Amino acid sequence: MFAPLLLLIAAAGCMRKTSSGTSDVPRIPGRELVWSDEFGDERLDTTTWNFQLGDGCPSNCGWGNNERQRYTKTNHRVADGYLTIMVRKENDGYTSTRITTRGTEEFRYGRIEARAKLPTGEGIWPAFWMLGSNIGQVGWPLSGEIDILEYVGREPGMVYTTLHTAANHGGNASSKKTPFPDIEQGFHRYATEWTAEAISLLRRRSTGLYLRPGVAHRGGLAL
Repeated sequence: MFAPLLLLIAAAGCMRKTSSGTSDVPRIPGRELVWSDEFGDERLDTTTWNFQLGDGCPSNCGWGNNERQRYTKTNHRVADGYLTIMVRKENDGYTSTRITTRGTEEFRYGRIEARAKLPTGEGIWPAFWMLGSNIGQVGWPLSGEIDILEYVGREPGMVYTTLHTAANHGGNASSKKTPFPDIEQGFHRYATEWTAEAISLLRRRSTGLYLRPGVAHRGGLAL
């Protein structure tokens, strides 16, 4: 069982985010929009979003992924209804921005969706993902993690969707790599549909990864 999850956005790209739908998306019958951010102001809403800063050291150097970048509050801008996150080469390393909703907006069940335009190039690894809100108490992977979108620059035309649990995590996580031929072209929608019975990780209108309790998936996962 996952605790309520918080949202995280990292690396470079341009994004419009919502938890259930945006103003330019038809409302889903039977659904209630509980929160969204259309990035309509001139700056990031820090009553909702908070920054993760630095390189993860000393406790988690490289943020667990051997990242060569350092996160700052200045590698982003908000304008015309879009959040743009930028990566810069600075001296011997790189800087970017990583934001979360930890302590502000946390969800259990429903649809979480973002419309994003991704950067391209080797070394890029943009992500839209969720962590259990109890990570400070139980740590990872007991907190759980839902990776709604991961794009690895050295593998163009592909998208990763992944679920990390105590039983299956890291290199043994329940993951699927799906061809997405035009992922580098323009904006696309990425979402998860999460119920008490199943988790579906979606891109466009098709399912990238589907998991439900009591059924083994890729190494014996049972949610």
